[in-house]
Amino acid sequence: MDSGEQNTIEARKKSEKRRREISELVQSRMQRLGMANSHYVYDERRATISFVIINPSFDIDLEAGDIIYVLRAPVSEDASRKRVNPRRGLRRKQQEHNLSPQTHLLHTGLEDLESVE
Repeated sequence: MDSGEQNTIEARKKSEKRRREISELVQSRMQRLGMANSHYVYDERRATISFVIINPSFDIDLEAGDIIYVLRAPVSEDASRKRVNPRRGLRRKQQEHNLSPQTHLLHTGLEDLESVE
């Protein structure tokens, strides 16, 4: 067995161990929250595992293929004083940024094309 194959086997074992640890962590947390973990199914044959970590530690290990979403509270800026107020959040006029008043989603202009067809 060459070193490349050995490295691949070691990486696979590390990944499997990480998946088991994450599964145990998820089940433990669900139990502490009083949630039934009967709906949580961990299958070692699956190539991927999905989970969400809220406020992760700074030293968390990432692997190739991990997807990271950074969620931040919007920051409001007082234009007259140029002060940032993170407690108020982002406040903008809806028409100014083409936001839908019902959904507060940004219109892309494609909605108008769909209604014509």
